[in-house]
Amino acid sequence: MRTAMTLAALLLCAFAAPAERRINFEDDEVGKLPRFFTPAVSGDAKEGKWAIEEARDAPSGKKVLAQRDAEGAEDRYALCVYDSRRAPAADVEVRVNCVGGKTAQSGGVVVRYINRNNYYVARANAQGGNVRLYAVVQGKATQIAGQPVSVAANQWHKLRVIASGRRFEVHFNDIRLFDTVDDAHRDPGQVAVWTEADSATLFDDFIIKPVEK
Repeated sequence: MRTAMTLAALLLCAFAAPAERRINFEDDEVGKLPRFFTPAVSGDAKEGKWAIEEARDAPSGKKVLAQRDAEGAEDRYALCVYDSRRAPAADVEVRVNCVGGKTAQSGGVVVRYINRNNYYVARANAQGGNVRLYAVVQGKATQIAGQPVSVAANQWHKLRVIASGRRFEVHFNDIRLFDTVDDAHRDPGQVAVWTEADSATLFDDFIIKPVEK
Protein backbone atom coordinates (compact mmCIF):
# COMPACT_ATOMS: atom_id res chain seq x y z
CA MET A 1 0.00 0.00 0.00
CA ARG A 2 2.79 2.40 0.93
CA THR A 3 4.62 1.58 -2.32
CA ALA A 4 1.50 2.34 -4.36
CA MET A 5 1.03 5.66 -2.56
CA THR A 6 4.68 6.59 -3.16
CA LEU A 7 4.36 5.79 -6.86
CA ALA A 8 1.20 7.89 -7.11
CA ALA A 9 2.96 10.82 -5.44
CA LEU A 10 5.88 10.59 -7.86
CA LEU A 11 3.54 10.54 -10.85
CA LEU A 12 1.67 13.56 -9.49
CA CYS A 13 4.94 15.50 -9.17
CA ALA A 14 6.03 14.49 -12.66
CA PHE A 15 2.88 15.84 -14.29
CA ALA A 16 2.33 18.86 -12.05
CA ALA A 17 2.64 22.32 -13.57
CA PRO A 18 6.09 23.86 -13.07
CA ALA A 19 6.36 26.34 -10.24
CA GLU A 20 6.58 30.07 -10.84
CA ARG A 21 10.15 31.30 -11.25
CA ARG A 22 11.26 34.87 -10.43
CA ILE A 23 14.72 36.05 -11.45
CA ASN A 24 15.94 39.45 -10.24
CA PHE A 25 19.70 38.91 -10.79
CA GLU A 26 20.61 39.89 -7.21
CA ASP A 27 22.73 36.75 -6.74
CA ASP A 28 24.67 37.26 -9.97
CA GLU A 29 28.09 38.88 -10.32
CA VAL A 30 28.44 42.38 -11.76
CA GLY A 31 30.21 42.41 -15.12
CA LYS A 32 29.36 38.81 -15.97
CA LEU A 33 26.55 36.89 -17.62
CA PRO A 34 23.84 35.81 -15.18
CA ARG A 35 23.74 32.16 -14.20
CA PHE A 36 21.54 29.92 -16.33
CA PHE A 37 21.48 32.36 -19.28
CA THR A 38 23.15 31.96 -22.68
CA PRO A 39 23.63 34.71 -25.31
CA ALA A 40 22.50 34.16 -28.89
CA VAL A 41 21.86 36.20 -32.03
CA SER A 42 19.57 35.69 -35.01
CA GLY A 43 21.20 35.38 -38.40
CA ASP A 44 24.90 36.07 -38.85
CA ALA A 45 25.07 39.32 -36.88
CA LYS A 46 27.33 40.04 -33.94
CA GLU A 47 26.25 38.73 -30.54
CA GLY A 48 25.17 41.27 -27.96
CA LYS A 49 27.22 42.19 -24.90
CA TRP A 50 25.14 40.94 -21.99
CA ALA A 51 26.29 41.55 -18.41
CA ILE A 52 24.99 42.25 -14.93
CA GLU A 53 25.11 45.91 -13.89
CA GLU A 54 24.15 47.87 -10.81
CA ALA A 55 21.34 50.40 -11.31
CA ARG A 56 20.10 52.81 -8.66
CA ASP A 57 16.55 52.69 -10.00
CA ALA A 58 16.40 48.89 -10.40
CA PRO A 59 12.86 47.64 -9.72
CA SER A 60 14.18 44.89 -7.43
CA GLY A 61 17.38 45.31 -5.43
CA LYS A 62 20.38 46.87 -7.13
CA LYS A 63 21.23 44.62 -10.09
CA VAL A 64 19.88 44.36 -13.64
CA LEU A 65 20.77 42.53 -16.85
CA ALA A 66 22.07 44.91 -19.55
CA GLN A 67 22.73 44.68 -23.28
CA ARG A 68 25.11 47.49 -24.28
CA ASP A 69 26.61 46.50 -27.63
CA ALA A 70 26.07 49.29 -30.20
CA GLU A 71 26.05 47.15 -33.35
CA GLY A 72 23.71 49.12 -35.65
CA ALA A 73 22.45 46.53 -38.17
CA GLU A 74 18.67 46.90 -38.30
CA ASP A 75 18.08 43.15 -38.49
CA ARG A 76 20.35 42.23 -35.58
CA TYR A 77 18.31 40.50 -32.87
CA ALA A 78 20.43 39.78 -29.80
CA LEU A 79 18.99 37.38 -27.21
CA CYS A 80 19.86 36.12 -23.75
CA VAL A 81 18.20 32.72 -23.38
CA TYR A 82 17.13 31.23 -20.07
CA ASP A 83 18.50 27.69 -19.83
CA SER A 84 15.25 25.98 -18.89
CA ARG A 85 13.32 23.02 -20.17
CA ARG A 86 11.27 23.55 -23.32
CA ALA A 87 7.53 24.09 -22.95
CA PRO A 88 4.71 24.59 -25.49
CA ALA A 89 2.94 27.17 -23.30
CA ALA A 90 4.44 30.08 -21.36
CA ASP A 91 3.41 33.14 -19.36
CA VAL A 92 6.47 35.39 -19.19
CA GLU A 93 6.92 38.92 -17.85
CA VAL A 94 9.94 41.19 -17.62
CA ARG A 95 10.73 44.76 -16.60
CA VAL A 96 12.39 46.58 -19.49
CA ASN A 97 14.12 49.97 -19.72
CA CYS A 98 15.27 51.33 -23.10
CA VAL A 99 18.22 53.57 -22.22
CA GLY A 100 19.89 54.18 -25.59
CA GLY A 101 20.30 53.47 -29.28
CA LYS A 102 20.31 55.44 -32.54
CA THR A 103 18.90 52.83 -34.91
CA ALA A 104 16.48 51.39 -32.36
CA GLN A 105 15.50 51.66 -28.70
CA SER A 106 13.67 48.47 -27.92
CA GLY A 107 13.50 45.46 -25.64
CA GLY A 108 11.49 42.27 -25.80
CA VAL A 109 10.49 39.02 -24.19
CA VAL A 110 10.72 35.75 -26.15
CA VAL A 111 8.59 32.60 -25.99
CA ARG A 112 8.88 29.30 -27.88
CA TYR A 113 12.57 29.82 -28.50
CA ILE A 114 13.41 26.79 -30.65
CA ASN A 115 16.78 28.10 -31.80
CA ARG A 116 18.37 31.47 -32.48
CA ASN A 117 16.45 31.90 -35.74
CA ASN A 118 13.01 30.58 -34.74
CA TYR A 119 10.85 32.01 -31.93
CA TYR A 120 8.18 34.58 -31.02
CA VAL A 121 9.02 37.96 -29.49
CA ALA A 122 6.82 40.67 -27.97
CA ARG A 123 8.82 43.88 -28.04
CA ALA A 124 8.37 47.46 -26.82
CA ASN A 125 9.84 50.23 -28.99
CA ALA A 126 10.57 53.63 -27.42
CA GLN A 127 11.43 55.26 -30.75
CA GLY A 128 8.34 54.11 -32.62
CA GLY A 129 5.97 54.24 -29.65
CA ASN A 130 4.47 50.79 -30.02
CA VAL A 131 4.36 47.23 -28.73
CA ARG A 132 4.33 44.45 -31.32
CA LEU A 133 4.39 40.67 -31.54
CA TYR A 134 6.65 39.08 -34.15
CA ALA A 135 7.22 35.56 -35.38
CA VAL A 136 10.89 35.09 -36.23
CA VAL A 137 11.23 32.32 -38.82
CA GLN A 138 14.65 31.41 -40.20
CA GLY A 139 15.96 34.70 -38.82
CA LYS A 140 13.33 36.90 -40.49
CA ALA A 141 10.83 38.77 -38.30
CA THR A 142 7.20 39.05 -39.44
CA GLN A 143 4.76 41.20 -37.49
CA ILE A 144 1.74 39.27 -36.19
CA ALA A 145 -0.01 42.06 -34.25
CA GLY A 146 0.73 45.39 -32.60
CA GLN A 147 -0.61 48.53 -30.99
CA PRO A 148 0.60 52.13 -30.66
CA VAL A 149 1.46 52.95 -27.06
CA SER A 150 3.74 55.40 -25.26
CA VAL A 151 7.03 53.67 -24.36
CA ALA A 152 9.06 56.31 -22.54
CA ALA A 153 12.82 55.87 -22.76
CA ASN A 154 14.84 55.74 -19.53
CA GLN A 155 11.84 54.44 -17.61
CA TRP A 156 10.95 50.96 -16.42
CA HIS A 157 7.98 49.22 -18.05
CA LYS A 158 6.36 45.80 -17.66
CA LEU A 159 6.13 43.63 -20.77
CA ARG A 160 4.28 40.33 -20.66
CA VAL A 161 3.35 37.67 -23.24
CA ILE A 162 1.19 34.58 -22.73
CA ALA A 163 1.44 31.81 -25.32
CA SER A 164 -0.89 28.83 -25.30
CA GLY A 165 -1.59 26.77 -28.39
CA ARG A 166 -2.30 29.13 -31.30
CA ARG A 167 -3.25 32.01 -28.98
CA PHE A 168 -0.99 34.86 -27.89
CA GLU A 169 -1.83 37.63 -25.43
CA VAL A 170 0.38 40.69 -24.91
CA HIS A 171 0.28 43.04 -21.90
CA PHE A 172 2.13 46.31 -21.29
CA ASN A 173 2.30 47.97 -17.87
CA ASP A 174 -0.44 45.62 -16.59
CA ILE A 175 -2.83 46.51 -19.45
CA ARG A 176 -3.78 43.88 -22.01
CA LEU A 177 -3.02 45.43 -25.38
CA PHE A 178 -4.12 42.69 -27.78
CA ASP A 179 -4.51 38.99 -28.38
CA THR A 180 -4.08 37.11 -31.61
CA VAL A 181 -3.51 33.68 -33.12
CA ASP A 182 -0.62 32.33 -35.18
CA ASP A 183 0.78 29.00 -36.40
CA ALA A 184 4.41 29.79 -37.26
CA HIS A 185 5.82 27.80 -34.32
CA ARG A 186 3.95 25.06 -32.45
CA ASP A 187 6.93 23.16 -31.02
CA PRO A 188 7.94 23.61 -27.36
CA GLY A 189 10.62 26.19 -26.70
CA GLN A 190 12.53 28.18 -24.10
CA VAL A 191 12.13 31.80 -23.01
CA ALA A 192 14.51 34.76 -23.36
CA VAL A 193 15.00 38.50 -23.36
CA TRP A 194 15.75 40.32 -26.62
CA THR A 195 17.08 43.52 -28.13
CA GLU A 196 17.14 44.96 -31.64
CA ALA A 197 19.96 46.61 -33.62
CA ASP A 198 21.97 48.99 -31.39
CA SER A 199 19.46 49.17 -28.54
CA ALA A 200 20.97 49.62 -25.09
CA THR A 201 18.42 47.99 -22.84
CA LEU A 202 18.12 46.97 -19.19
CA PHE A 203 16.05 44.05 -17.86
CA ASP A 204 14.89 43.06 -14.38
CA ASP A 205 12.23 40.94 -12.64
CA PHE A 206 12.10 38.12 -15.20
CA ILE A 207 9.05 36.07 -14.18
CA ILE A 208 7.96 32.74 -15.68
CA LYS A 209 4.55 31.45 -14.63
CA PRO A 210 2.59 28.26 -15.35
CA VAL A 211 -0.13 28.88 -17.92
CA GLU A 212 -3.58 28.58 -16.43
CA LYS A 213 -5.84 26.28 -18.38
